[in-house]
Amino acid sequence: MNKERTQKEVLVPRLRFPEFRETGEWDISRLSDVYKFKRTNTLSRDKLNYEVGTIKNIHYGDIHTKFKTRFLVENEDVPYINPEFTEINNLEDDFCEEGDIVFADASEDLNDIGKAIEILSLDGQPLVSGTHTILATRIGSKPILGFGGYLFQSPVARMQIQKEAQGTKVFGISGNRIASILIFLPKDISEQQKIAQCLSSLDDLMGAEERKLAALRDYKKGLMEQLFPREGETRPRLRFPEFREAGEWEATLLKEVCIINPTKTQNNENDLVSFIPMAAVSENGNIGSHEIRRYVDVEKGYTPFIENDVIIAKITPCFENGKAALALNLKNGMAFGSTEFHVFRSKEKCLPKFLFSYLYREDIRKSGIVNMTGNAGQRRVPASFFEMLPFYLPSIKEQQRIADLLSSLDELISRQAEKIEALKNHKKGLMQQLFPVIPESV
Repeated sequence: MNKERTQKEVLVPRLRFPEFRETGEWDISRLSDVYKFKRTNTLSRDKLNYEVGTIKNIHYGDIHTKFKTRFLVENEDVPYINPEFTEINNLEDDFCEEGDIVFADASEDLNDIGKAIEILSLDGQPLVSGTHTILATRIGSKPILGFGGYLFQSPVARMQIQKEAQGTKVFGISGNRIASILIFLPKDISEQQKIAQCLSSLDDLMGAEERKLAALRDYKKGLMEQLFPREGETRPRLRFPEFREAGEWEATLLKEVCIINPTKTQNNENDLVSFIPMAAVSENGNIGSHEIRRYVDVEKGYTPFIENDVIIAKITPCFENGKAALALNLKNGMAFGSTEFHVFRSKEKCLPKFLFSYLYREDIRKSGIVNMTGNAGQRRVPASFFEMLPFYLPSIKEQQRIADLLSSLDELISRQAEKIEALKNHKKGLMQQLFPVIPESV
């Protein structure tokens, strides 16, 4: 490690709290100088449960999907190890401690490989680290409790971890490889505390905004259960006053109110059209940023659709997570996208917004999941499921009222999601400046 660095390479962050601007460089160490590794277990999901047990277990999948960086066991939904597996694995020597870092050592996404949580509170509960995790415990008292999680969330740490990862379709990283990365720590623990407090305050704000988003989604979910007839019924339980005496909805099939997977979409060789990948479709029913391309050849396997078509993911888990949208604001009114979309084009008696709301319902998704075909990794909802799907149709005026109400809720949900995304981007930019970069001479 070369100690002769130029002035530009001084190991300090670009953004620093005023009281620490004259406190000098941060310390630089190998991870293995600050942390040592403890044993983890290989217990699979079928050996865990959420109801009974004495020892809780961190599964790598939960690090990827739900655990907070600042991990407090009392605030997280952590499974127990089934009682019959606790004694035979001699787990007592491997209990987690406060200040430990738990890395996920496997991921299908390079961006998530080595994703880490810091254990801030155990609340007196025995906790172990499970399959596909790396458990690192502090050798001394650095970093301080609360700073470690952000240290391994910092851009400089994430960049190194991703470089050490191996694999193509599934990425993995070993304890030996992660032990070699460089970590940076302020010499003054007060600076560590200040950074941790700043970022934790931002996390708390994001948490509050995420709870608002969840409440809006739950409200919409409950409302939709009332606004559409339930199975075996022909009228909804909640109706606008002007339609309460309008009688039953017309019972029909989905294929009678829309064209399912239309194949003909006219476009000329020089047309500019939208290209919609699956990633551009949000779980809020919106289409995000997408490419503008010149003429796309349908023969190459892209899915064609036009303005006001409803597009729904056919593959799991995208279908289960509500990857569906009403196609709006398309270049020249046309688009091409993933072959993993089903497309629905409304006929005259069904409004596109109403069709989208009808198909976006959770009970439709649950029913579709039951009908999925294919192997565990490539399950799809077949078109035949939709062709015979019961459909209940009110008058155009009632369709419009329902669609307008749900659209207004969608706008609220979308704005709330955008607020959260803005906070995430703010945190990302802040962390890029609160932590140093690796000097070229190191």
